[in-house]
Order: sequence, then structure tokens, then C-alpha cells
Amino acid sequence: MIRFLFTLFLTLILGSCARRTHDAPDFYSEIRAVDKLILSETRVTKMATVRDPDYTDAETIGDRAAALINSLKVGQRVAVYSYDTYIQSYIDLSSLTPADVVVNDRDRTVTLYLPPVQTELAGRDGTLREEHYRVTGFRSDIGPQERARLKERMNSELLHEIESGTIARASRESARGKALEYFATLISASGYRPIISIKDSSSRPVYENETGL
Repeated sequence: MIRFLFTLFLTLILGSCARRTHDAPDFYSEIRAVDKLILSETRVTKMATVRDPDYTDAETIGDRAAALINSLKVGQRVAVYSYDTYIQSYIDLSSLTPADVVVNDRDRTVTLYLPPVQTELAGRDGTLREEHYRVTGFRSDIGPQERARLKERMNSELLHEIESGTIARASRESARGKALEYFATLISASGYRPIISIKDSSSRPVYENETGL
């Protein structure tokens, strides 16, 4: 009788553990399947000015000579152009590894180490907007070739600003907050307490924006 009760008790315990293991959500597969999670999109207006070189800004002898000639011309020559570009911040969840998702069924917690937030160009307007145009006297008009060179310069400056993080910092901060909220809600809905960190974009094993809800 005692052996039967012990066997029955052991069967119930093992059966309960098996059910918990079977019923536990596969957080790693669910999260990794999201793949690329876009968290924020920001519109950025890039502006640039076309004007004849000023003598005080000239760096070379040739520039100073051109500036001196322009100073002798009658009239003004200045124009301002702009275009809108869009950047988006996202997390590439395809790089998630099983070690980044730690499920503790005893404490009912899920520790999640998310990949770093990344930023990329998401498109831009194809044409320049003319915000201001003033060419008077004997000054030459600003033609298509000069506008094309201006646009190339604007594109180069914009890419540098994005790569340096200057223009995308606010977008990434917003994305981090949304990522923490999104995954905290996802994990909490399954009855687990989330402990979430976002990896730093550097190679160092640094985690930021850690939250335990």
C-alpha cells in the first residue's frame, strides 16, 4: 500500500512537471520569429543654401579670387533648398540566440537580452523644395547642375549625421522605450515577470535600459 501511494505521488509530480514544461510558452521562437521589429519612424527635413562665395570664408587663393570677382558684381544670389527624409529605428530579432532568453519557471520570470537598436534610411523625397530664391542684378541663375551638386552634398552630410548618431539619437531613444514596453507586455500576458535589457551597439557586453517589471 505504501509503495502504491509513493508510486502514485511520484506519477502525479512528474505528470505535473511534464504539463508545465509542455504548456510553457516558447518565448525564444516567438520573439525570434518577429524578425525585424520597426519601432519608430522619424521625418527629418534637410536644408542647404546656395550662395556665391564670400571673401571672408575663402580658404584658397582660387576661392579668394572668385569671391573678389563676385563682390564686384551687381545684385544678390542666394537660394535655400530642402527635402524630407525618413529614418526608422528597429531591432533585428533574427540575431537573437537561445542564451538571450532565459526562462525560470520556478520564479516565473523571463530574462530577455535584446539586440541593439539600429537606425537606417527609410526613404526620402525625390525632389528639392525651393524655400527661398533671390537672384538679382547681373548674377547668374541657379541651374539644374548646381542644384544636383547641392543635393549630392546634402545627401553626403545627411548620411554622416546619421552614422555619427547626431540625427538619430531621439529616434533610438524612443525605439528603446517602445521595445521595453512591447516585450514586457508580451511576456506578462503569459503570466511571467519580464526582466529586459537592450544590448549596447558596441562590441562590449554592456546592457542598457534594463527593466524588471
